[in-house]
Amino acid sequence: MKVIISESQYKNIFEAYPEKNRKLIISMVDRDMSIEEIHDLTGIDHQTIYELIYDHDFGEDIKCDVVGSVIVNIIENTDLIKTKVKYHRTTIELEVRDYDTLILDFYYKDPEYTVEGSATPFMDGCLLSIAFFYFEHLESGEYDNESDIPVVHVPLNSPRYKFRTIKQIVDFMNDDYFDLLMPEIDASIEYYLDIINSREQ
Repeated sequence: MKVIISESQYKNIFEAYPEKNRKLIISMVDRDMSIEEIHDLTGIDHQTIYELIYDHDFGEDIKCDVVGSVIVNIIENTDLIKTKVKYHRTTIELEVRDYDTLILDFYYKDPEYTVEGSATPFMDGCLLSIAFFYFEHLESGEYDNESDIPVVHVPLNSPRYKFRTIKQIVDFMNDDYFDLLMPEIDASIEYYLDIINSREQ
C-alpha cells in the first residue's frame, strides 16, 4: 500500500530525528554522492543538507576545484555565504554568473566609483582569479569597459586556505574573501584613473 504524505508532514518526520538524518546524509557524502544527488534522492533542500554536514570533517583537505564548486553551490542555494557586504560607504555584491563555469561576479560601489568584475576562488586551481571589466567615475560620468587589465591571481595554497569542513569554506568566504578582494579593487581604481587621466592630456 502506498502512503502519500504532505510536504509539511515529511518535514515534521525529518526534523523529529535530526541526529539520524545527519548520519544518513554524512554517509551519503562519504560515499562520494554530490549535494545535488542527495537533494534529488531525498528531497531535502540544499540549506538543510549543508547545515547537517556543516562541521563534518571529511578526513582530508578538500580539493581546490571541489571547494570552488561548493562555494558556488552554497551561494546559489543557501544563505550561508554573505553575498552583499557593506562597510563605511562601500557596498560589494556577489552574483553567480554561470553555474556551469563557476564564475562569480562582483559589483563594487562607493560614493565615487563603481567597479565590476569577476573574482572566482579556486576556479583555476588554488587561486583567487580576479578580472575587471567595468569602471565608472560617478561624478564625471567617465567610464571604461574596454581596457585590457591583466587578470590578477592571488595564491590560495597556504595552510590557511586548506579546508576539511563546510564551515571552514563558509568562514573563508565570509571573512577572508573580501579582505583578499578589496586591495585588488583599490589597485584597479588607481589603474583606471590613470587611463582616464591620460585621455584628457
